[in-house]
Formats: sequence, structure tokens, C-alpha cells
Amino acid sequence: MYNIALKTSPGDEELIKKVADTYFSMKRFSFAYKKYLEISDYSQLDKHSIWLALQYSNPYSAENTVFIKNELSQINLDPQASFYYTTMLDCVDDFHECKKTY
Repeated sequence: MYNIALKTSPGDEELIKKVADTYFSMKRFSFAYKKYLEISDYSQLDKHSIWLALQYSNPYSAENTVFIKNELSQINLDPQASFYYTTMLDCVDDFHECKKTY
């Protein structure tokens, strides 16, 4: 239903967010993440949902870790959230380094 409305008003960020949230709740994370990126004012979004959509749509691998870190650097996260999410990726990769970081 939201997608139909979005065709009528393609730039409506409230509709885009609703579509993204719907994709997220349906566990279609790559679609959710792409829609979240269409919203220009990230301050109005739940950063945790963006992170989870990105993380869930890219299974763990060294390549995907680099990709996810690059994506996170382009989303205007506050320093604390940026530290938290990038450190979580490092923790999956090397728990000893994770303990030292924290």
C-alpha cells in the first residue's frame, strides 16, 4: 500500500520511512536499508534499525565487514554510535582486540 502511495509522491520521506520500516519488519533487510538511504534527514531515523538492516543484509565475512564499515562512515552517525557499531564488527572478528578496545 505504501509503495503505491510512494509512486504518487516519490520524494515523501515519511512514506519512504514507512516503506523501509515495513520491509524491516518483514525481514527484507536489504530492501529496508536501501529505502533508509533515500531519506536525507537521518537524525529523524532510528539508527539502530539502519545498522541492523545493513548488518542483516550482509552476512559476516571479512569483505562484508569492510563494506559495512564504509557504509557506516557515510551515514551521519554520532561519534558514540559510530564507535559502538564499528567496535561490534571488530568484536565478531577478534574478541581479544574487542576486550582491549573496551
